[in-house]
Amino acid sequence: MQQGGGGGGSSQQMSQDLADLFELEADKMANQYEVQQRATQAAGDKQIDELADKLKELAKRQQQEAERQRGWRQAARAADHPARAERQLAQELEDAARKLEQLTRDQPSSRTRPRPR
Repeated sequence: MQQGGGGGGSSQQMSQDLADLFELEADKMANQYEVQQRATQAAGDKQIDELADKLKELAKRQQQEAERQRGWRQAARAADHPARAERQLAQELEDAARKLEQLTRDQPSSRTRPRPR
């Protein structure tokens, strides 16, 4: 009878060992899943970080381009000022020439007046 009792204990031990083995296997699978999830999350985080860096770089380049274009506009305006000033001076010169011509026509010249004797 002792063997029967011992055999029952052995069967119970075997069941416990199988349960422990099953639990270990389940833990191993859960750990593998968690490791894979963390790796996937890390890869996703890395992609997000890379995209954020690209966006920052694009924003920086866009800002530089806007500043460059602003500089061009200012240079174009500055270049336009001398041309505008030249046109204004030319107009003033023409106006003065017309006034001088009109004044010379309106006033009798010394050539047309008789000379005193």
